Amino acid sequence: MIQFVSRAAERLNAPLVEEDVRIEVMRQGKRVQETVTIGSRVAAFKAFIEKESANLKELWEQWDEVQDEYMDLGLEVFGVEGFEDNLDPEIHLDRGYKKDKEEHDLQHSIAVEGLNEDIVNLKPTIMKRMKALEKVRQHLTEFFLL
Repeated sequence: MIQFVSRAAERLNAPLVEEDVRIEVMRQGKRVQETVTIGSRVAAFKAFIEKESANLKELWEQWDEVQDEYMDLGLEVFGVEGFEDNLDPEIHLDRGYKKDKEEHDLQHSIAVEGLNEDIVNLKPTIMKRMKALEKVRQHLTEFFLL
């Protein structure tokens, strides 16, 4: 029994790098069995992980760029109000569709107010002219009826 435990301990402490393993892989659409060392499989797996880590890093950078583009587009369309929680407090943006619309509405209101003032200022003059034209009409009507 001691020899059995001793051999088992020896096997468990032996390095696995040189151990052979039988694996099944796909080559050209067919399953093929190969014998490989564990060390080569670990190295191949490590290389794969490093490659995928670099790929993942690039994908996260692209993700961040896309998120920034969405934020810029959202700010452009909706203005700052909807994004206050996600913005840097130092950023004060005065742009966006809502802001442009508010400015357009303000310009329109100012123009309408100006026209209303012009109407109020012209009203007495127009009333005088209308009264004068009414008198002329009455005189002409009397003249032609005679």
